[in-house]
Amino acid sequence: MTTKQKNNRGMIRNTVTVIAARPTTGADEPTIAALAGSLDKQIKQIDDLDYQQSRGLAGVIVVRDDAFLAMAEETQRVAALARGAARQRGLNRLVEDVRLRMRDLGAARFDDRLKVCENVAKALRAELPNLADSAITAAVVAGLDEKVADAAKMLLVPRDAVGAKRAATAGLLVAFREANRLLTEELDPLMAAYAKTDAVYYERYRAARDVVERPATRPGDDAADEVAKSTTTATTTTAAATITAAAGATATPTERKEVTAAAV
Repeated sequence: MTTKQKNNRGMIRNTVTVIAARPTTGADEPTIAALAGSLDKQIKQIDDLDYQQSRGLAGVIVVRDDAFLAMAEETQRVAALARGAARQRGLNRLVEDVRLRMRDLGAARFDDRLKVCENVAKALRAELPNLADSAITAAVVAGLDEKVADAAKMLLVPRDAVGAKRAATAGLLVAFREANRLLTEELDPLMAAYAKTDAVYYERYRAARDVVERPATRPGDDAADEVAKSTTTATTTTAAATITAAAGATATPTERKEVTAAAV
């Protein structure tokens, strides 16, 4: 959400708060209260879209990478056990089917890695009757299937997250447009009548309608200010000490005080 949109949201919230604080007395009050309720719903929608837009892609990528790493490690472990059992039983075809290369699970694309692991699980499942009394059991293959399924679920999540962020950005424009329409076209004309009947209430409403232009801030600005203040203080102190030292030998005590005060 942009700084302008955040300021606009603050204005809408303030406006709804002012209206909600007034007892329902006038003929137009039910209509005004209904419009305030519609604005409140718009605020909730804006908050939801803001969350969807700001949700970081980095966290999603970490979860996906973890799922694929777990799948790769389990595939390597099971494949190594399967090769040993297959050699003992003369299942040469299975030995080749579960032979893995570094690029199969490392440098390959995510969908290619998924396919490799799916093929290993499929080959083991087909040979389970021939692997009886070995380390490769139905439970082991089922565990591998589970890791493959977890990775498959995460395959398109980053792409979906990017799409959701774009949709949220577009949705925010629509939500703010509707909220501002409710304010300018419907609520403002009704509230104008209070300029004569309840000037204090109307002035409070107009104050809430003013958008407070808060400047955009960046993370770390406060820390940067503190560093700047510390640097300025240190520089001033050093300058004072230098000037005082330079004047030290020949200046009287009163003159030293004056020089130090001027430096600070």
